[in-house]
Amino acid sequence: MLQHKNDVFSLQEVMLENKHLLPDARGIYFVTIMKGEAKEIILIGSVKSLKEKWKKHFRKIELDFLNRLGFRVCISWVLVPTDVTSKELQETTGFYIKAFQPILNSSLTISITVEHELIKKRIEYWQEQGDDKSTIVNRIWECDVKYKAILEKASRKYDLLMQQS
Repeated sequence: MLQHKNDVFSLQEVMLENKHLLPDARGIYFVTIMKGEAKEIILIGSVKSLKEKWKKHFRKIELDFLNRLGFRVCISWVLVPTDVTSKELQETTGFYIKAFQPILNSSLTISITVEHELIKKRIEYWQEQGDDKSTIVNRIWECDVKYKAILEKASRKYDLLMQQS
């Protein structure tokens, strides 16, 4: 059993864009992001097939977005023997989530609410700057260097609001 975040960081990993290289096997996955020297676990889950899960993971759009912002998104994993029951697998996954507290493993309702509020704040910020809807949509999807600073500023504003509440 992994005892520390550094244990996760030493596991085999693939970059998000190489998810097709994941094994077609049962396991627990750890999604990490890295920008500069800082590396953080942001999502943990367990699946019957790592490869199949990542073909259509519900967080893929968010993770692709982080990639476009310059974060290196990777997936690490631990294979789980077939004699481990589903209950044991869920308990082990829950242990890792509790121990490492990845940001994207908060309850789905809370996560959706936070994401909705973040997007809402970004859009409000861009509207205050005089951007029309078409420009805002382009900013969200293009995320080139020019817009990274704006996104980060809006994110910092949002983080400050969240800390105050």
